[in-house]
This record gives sequence, C-alpha cells and structure tokens, in this order.
Amino acid sequence: MRSRKIAVIGAGNGGRAFAAYLASQGHEVVLFNRTLARIKHIAEAKQIISEGEVEGSFPLQDVTDDYRSAITHACLILVVLPASAHAEVAAKMAPDLQDGQIILLNPGRTWGAIEAKNVIKKMRPDLDVYVGETQTLLFTCREIEDSGVKIFKIKDDNPFCFFPEQDNRFVDYFITELFPTMSVVDDIKVTSLTNIGAIIHPTAVVLNAGSIARQQKFLFYREGLTQEVVNIIEKVDQERCKVAEQLDMRPDSFLEWAKKAYGGEFTTYYDAFQNIEPYRDIGSPSTLFSRYITEDVPTGLVPFASMGRYFGIPTPFIDSIILMASSLVGTDFMETGRTNENVALPIEILEGGGANIRVGRAFPGQESSIIRVLTRIQEDLHNSWLLVKGRPERVNMIKRCLFASMGVAPTRSMLHEHVYIKETEKQEMEIVTVKKTDMLREALGLKALERRLFGFEIKDVAQGDDFRVQPLISYGEFISDVSMHIKKLRAELQEITRDGSYTRT
Repeated sequence: MRSRKIAVIGAGNGGRAFAAYLASQGHEVVLFNRTLARIKHIAEAKQIISEGEVEGSFPLQDVTDDYRSAITHACLILVVLPASAHAEVAAKMAPDLQDGQIILLNPGRTWGAIEAKNVIKKMRPDLDVYVGETQTLLFTCREIEDSGVKIFKIKDDNPFCFFPEQDNRFVDYFITELFPTMSVVDDIKVTSLTNIGAIIHPTAVVLNAGSIARQQKFLFYREGLTQEVVNIIEKVDQERCKVAEQLDMRPDSFLEWAKKAYGGEFTTYYDAFQNIEPYRDIGSPSTLFSRYITEDVPTGLVPFASMGRYFGIPTPFIDSIILMASSLVGTDFMETGRTNENVALPIEILEGGGANIRVGRAFPGQESSIIRVLTRIQEDLHNSWLLVKGRPERVNMIKRCLFASMGVAPTRSMLHEHVYIKETEKQEMEIVTVKKTDMLREALGLKALERRLFGFEIKDVAQGDDFRVQPLISYGEFISDVSMHIKKLRAELQEITRDGSYTRT
C-alpha cells in the first residue's frame, strides 16, 4: 500500500500507539492533541519513540492542536479518545471534513459510530463520509512520558464495523490492509454490544474506590480483581449478554472474547484476569475521575441499562454500578450518557430488520452511491487492480460471481472483489475488480475497454515501478471534478447497459 496521510486524533496511550505503528509502515502521520505541552518532546522533534511490539523512533509529518490542519486531505481519521468525547470531537471536525473521508473510532464503545454519524449529519446533511467503530482498542499499550509509547500487544483479532453497514463494502479492504488483525463484521451490534471495557472497568473501580481515593497504588487486574470483584463482573457481563440476545445476536462473553483477543485458553473469568499477559503490570488509576468511570459508564453501561428498560429486561447489577459511579463523581450518567434517546438509536436496530446489509440493496441517493463507487475505483487503480464493469450476467462471463445469489450477505473476501450499484429497480450494474495481467486483458479484449474508459491503456507494472494513474477522485492536490466524473460514469453505464459491448468480438 502506498503512503497515505492519516490523522490520529488524540495522543494518549492508544493515539501514540497508532501513530507509531502507522509511521513505522511509512505513512504520513499527523498527530493531534488538544494540549501540546503534554507531548512536548513528540511535538518538538516531530517523531515518536516506540518500545515493545513496535521498536524504534519514527518521524511524524506533523504534530498539531488544530483540527483543520490535522484532518484536511487525510484519507483516514483515527479518533483515539475517550468515547465520552466522540460527539464533541465529531462536531469540531464536521466543518472541515471532506467527501469520501473515513473516520474510525477506536474504540466506539456502545453506539459510538451512530452517535458521531448523527452529529455530523445534523451539521452537514449533504456531506458523504464513512464513520465506523472498532470493538476495542487494537493495542494494549502505555505512554512513555512525553516522548513515546510502549506497545505490549497488538491484539490478535479486533472487529470493526461502519454505519450504516453497507458502507463496509467500500472501506473494509482499506482498513484491513492497514491493520491485518482487524476484521470487518456486517452488524454494528457486534462491535457496540461487545463493549468489554464497560463490563470490567467501572465495576473494578467502584469496588476498589477506597484504595483509589487514598491513592493507594495496586495492580489493577492482578490485585484489584479479587475473586469477589470478579463475581460481580461476571454478573454484569451476563446482563449485557441478555440484552444483546434480545437484539437477535449471540454475544461473546468476556471469557470468549479474551480467548479470541489474547489467544489464551482460560477456564474462568478470574483465571483470565490473572493470566492475560498484557494485563500483568497495569496499575490502578490515580483518581476516581478516570476514563474507567467517566467514559465506560456513560458510553458502556448506560446504553445497556437503557436497552434493558426498553425490552423490560432487569439489569440490577448494571444499574447499581451506574448509581454508585454517579454518586462517586457527582454526575447523573443516566441523564448524560448514551441512552436510546440521547443517541437517536434507529428503531430498526432495536426492533430488527435493518442492520444486516444485503447485496444489491438500493442506496439512498444515486449521486452519493456513484461518488462512493468512484472512490473505490480510484483505490483499486492505485493498487494495481483492473476495472471491469457491465451488466451482472456479462461480468459473470469474465469472472464467476462469488455471490450465490442476490441477497446473500458476502464474506469479507467476496466484498473485496465486488462493488454493486443499483440505480433503479430495473437497472442494476456491477463493478468488479480483478488482478490484472496482460494475458487476461488481451484474452478479453480489455485494452480497448481501457482506451474507451480512461483514454489510454493501463500498463502492467513491474515490481518496484511507480504506478500512477490519474485518480477519478482523491485527496489533496489530486482532487478531481466529481460532477464531471459522475456524468462520465453515468454515460458509460448507459452505453454498456444498451449494448454490453466490452467483450472482444
């Protein structure tokens, strides 16, 4: 993958880890933090030091406290801040966002992508951006003073999902190329309802409140999570799973999640907490006003309590932790947190029928869908793929369609191969990308197609060559006239629909 400008919003533990990891891969990383004094050495040197699973000192393109400077022309914006700040940050970024940009919340906690998307849509209803969330933070990490980060572990599996879910098909390949251990799921409930931090952190802090208030240091997981505390955590997790089951999903318990994320064979909750290696040396928070309360309660426990009330499912353990946490820090989290009403949670998520994507589903607007397809085509061209397009039955003659039938949800590998446009009920076009070779292109007569579509033939690229194609739509100095390409694509679609003449005769 070629070098990209990527903005990392937040320079705490996770933000530093993302910045170091991406800079080590050669990307142009801009690190944003509201207070540069907190990262003085990183800001002055424009480099970040990393220890652990990523070792070295890596240059950053810029370190800034200005949102516009950070996100302008960035193809990917990674928000790595407490989830309680997601709505505020979305509102601050909204004026400077550009069509086609990808925003990923790390993690979204519960309904983070929905909340952020609604904030942006309210401020800029015509803006076309992708907003997604991860299930958890990709890295187990801790900051090193004001100069770097120590990455203890890059998690073995970290699901992500965009909202609405059909957006996954346009960005999944890009995210997984950047982060190979991330995997796409096509249901926002999977990432939002497996909010493991909310299950562990608030309960542990509330039940260790005396020690934390006295600033008595202890190992958070190894010492703070006694068998008695873990018993309550397990009850909280059981209530979470009951609520999730009401939304027609089979949620992973903490124990199942731990086995996937850390690759261990744990027999009990207590066994997992004592034996997950990256947890071993993590200390306790120094104050009750930590993100373990101020983030995990309003954006984790509150949504489950709210959904429990909606469905009539008792959540006494969750409710008690919310009540005690609210009392400890003097905030009514049930008033300020992510309730169904505060998030504007779509009714189809609560009642079913609207979450899972279906192949061939019509997009809300033609122009929006075409812009997205153009973005995908541009990405494919830069990554040395060949574009083929036409009516589905014709494209299938070139390469067997991997979908069994319209309406079957595809696997990730299938999504990487196909993009669909459905302009009307009667006119459905398919765009397919295949790895290009001279033999394939010559056999199918596609060189003539390339001349017709782009005005020139795309040459095969030897390894190490600098492959450049004028992008159809891109960022920075490569921004193209979108309306011109929309007209061009529509004209080509109409022509191919009329005669299908792209195969060699």
